[in-house]
Amino acid sequence: MFGLSKFGVKVSENDGTMTLALQGIIETSTAEAFEIEMAAACSKSKNLIADFDKVNYISSAGLRVLLISQKKMIAEKGKMTLINLHDNVRSVLEDTGFTSILNIA
Repeated sequence: MFGLSKFGVKVSENDGTMTLALQGIIETSTAEAFEIEMAAACSKSKNLIADFDKVNYISSAGLRVLLISQKKMIAEKGKMTLINLHDNVRSVLEDTGFTSILNIA
């Protein structure tokens, strides 16, 4: 799903933990694809890791998807963890208060 698109996801599973390796930018035009991938992962696993190593931007549309996904995981008694946040993505999460509601490693 990578290539020339603005956003892509590679999904892997290991010992019941599902990891979504995200790539590109998460904004209005890519948020729907991000939401579809996150919803599918939330329904398949109680332990979800979103790897932001190759994400260089997230907008409010992406934050909305993270909030929806976090709520789903809490309702299912699961856990979602964000890893490998670049400074600019981390800054957006801090500025919006999302660091207090999301698990960030």
